[in-house]
Amino acid sequence: MYVVINKKTKKILHVNPAPLSQKLAPKEVFYKYDSRTMEVLRNKLSHLPDHYKVNKRNEIVELSTSEKMDANLLRLGQNEKLKGGEVVEKSLREQQKEGLLDLAPNYKISGNEIVEKTLEEQVKEGQISIGPTQKVENNEIVDMSLKEQIEAGHVTIDEPFEYVDNEEIVNRSIEDLLKKKLLKTKRQVNRAIEILNEEQSLEIEEEVGTGLELKLVKGYLDWINEGRPEDDDRQKKYSEMQKKVDKIKSGYSKVKEKLRKML
Repeated sequence: MYVVINKKTKKILHVNPAPLSQKLAPKEVFYKYDSRTMEVLRNKLSHLPDHYKVNKRNEIVELSTSEKMDANLLRLGQNEKLKGGEVVEKSLREQQKEGLLDLAPNYKISGNEIVEKTLEEQVKEGQISIGPTQKVENNEIVDMSLKEQIEAGHVTIDEPFEYVDNEEIVNRSIEDLLKKKLLKTKRQVNRAIEILNEEQSLEIEEEVGTGLELKLVKGYLDWINEGRPEDDDRQKKYSEMQKKVDKIKSGYSKVKEKLRKML
């Protein structure tokens, strides 16, 4: 392609689409050619650019993007920038950094996409509140297990006398404590003795009955005060009750002795 321009004004006077391979003379390019006022430019491009410059070989070269900007022929949008001489859109992070992009608190930029934050991220950042015994698991708010609540200090158990089994706090037997050697301090040993005494008292109460026990003890004392009359029903009933009590106590005596030796 050949282009004829006015030397002074640089105005295009004529365009000849003939290929440069024809090597046309100026008059062949434009029959009105006047070397005093006109100049022939060569254009290797497939089109005539709107904005161009002429190199030393009298060839038309399209202005680069930066040259167009320098000449105020091109303005970038707020979300655009120059990269490698090309106009490209700024990344989302660049737009956010420059205040051109305002995201809702529950959204973030991942790669170059806007995505919703995970529930865990929203909880961590304080956008969503959860209870002290709750946690985020598989992007859902769920209750902590009893073990987790204990580890986090939300629930206290009386160790080693209590432990967690299947999401329940259960009491450990004294025999189990001794077998597993879990009693480490005198306080724990004394506590174990107290528990045994409570269990023993409860078993006696269930076997004899508190009201009946008091009645039999009173009757026995009355029997003594009355001179211990022979073949008296009160003495017999008291003796039968006492045998039951002694049998229950004997069942605890060996374990109590083991505990006392640990003090």
